[in-house]
Amino acid sequence: MVYTDFWKNPIVLEEMTPEDRYFYLYLLTNPNTTQIGIYKITKKQMAFDLGYSIETVQSLMERFTRH
Repeated sequence: MVYTDFWKNPIVLEEMTPEDRYFYLYLLTNPNTTQIGIYKITKKQMAFDLGYSIETVQSLMERFTRH
C-alpha cells in the first residue's frame, strides 16, 4: 500500500528527482511486487513498463542501491 504521506516525506521531497519517484512507485506497485519486496523481473520488462531504456533502468537501479 502506498500512503499519501509519500509525497510529504522529506527524502522524497528533497532528495528524489521526478524520475526517482516514478521508479520508486513502480518498484512498489508493479504486478510482480510481493509483500516482502523480493521478486524476479528483468530490466527489459522494467524498461518496457516504464517507457525507459534498459540503460536508464540500470542507472536507476544503481542509484537506488547506493542510496
